[in-house]
Amino acid sequence: MTKDGFITRRRFNDAKSILNSMFYYAIEQEIVERNSLRDIDYKQFSYKPENAHTDIFTIAERELILDYLADKNDLLSLAIQLDFCLISRIGEIKALKWSDLNFKNKTIRLQRQFLSSQDVNDDLSFQETKHYCVDYVKGKTAQGFRDLPLIPKALAIIDRIKAVNPDSEYLFVHSNNQPITTITFNRHIEAICKKLNIPYPSSHNTRFCVASLLYKDGIPATVIQGLLGHTTLAMTLHYLRNVTPNDEVFSQITEALSKSAYTCIQ
Repeated sequence: MTKDGFITRRRFNDAKSILNSMFYYAIEQEIVERNSLRDIDYKQFSYKPENAHTDIFTIAERELILDYLADKNDLLSLAIQLDFCLISRIGEIKALKWSDLNFKNKTIRLQRQFLSSQDVNDDLSFQETKHYCVDYVKGKTAQGFRDLPLIPKALAIIDRIKAVNPDSEYLFVHSNNQPITTITFNRHIEAICKKLNIPYPSSHNTRFCVASLLYKDGIPATVIQGLLGHTTLAMTLHYLRNVTPNDEVFSQITEALSKSAYTCIQ
């Protein structure tokens, strides 16, 4: 599968996750004694490069996706829409509870996450690792607990989520009481990108798209650091990207250099 970079690392990890789950189930059923996948040195493999178009969604691509989903009211579509209006991780989105909402202050509290079977202890059973909610966020730092502002668009999306899922403790739980999964979340965004004929960098980069959009519009990097839950400013700056359209960049450069040239002449 990995010879000559035939598949991407992400695809390989998806397959490995499924195989690990199969082995854990087989161990519980006493079909095999141990997970032999743990004997493999995964560093030996090479992978196909990811799409190099861009490492985050652009402003225009974000708007295309939101417009496409504007009338979609299934939980996955609503989760994607809310994700593009916040500055959160997928695991944090999946773990949101109605009690996390503060409608008076128009904020939502991030204070837990759902982990997949790849993120928890390998010794846990298949049933335990299927859906694993923990009361901490990535990094287990105090900065990870944070309140995010809810723009009017986010509040409207939350109203639609309530209409679809009014009785659950969590915002994004199916009728069978199972939360949405990261893999289905990712695949849903990827399928939307294919329909819209736009590149799919990674669903995780919706978070950095929103962060970069805020930075472009003048929000200080130190404020964005707090919204992201980063412990250092250097970590935040590493993820900020240029989301300004090329024609706008050209106009800004032209105006700046023209002023500079005029000043030199004077």
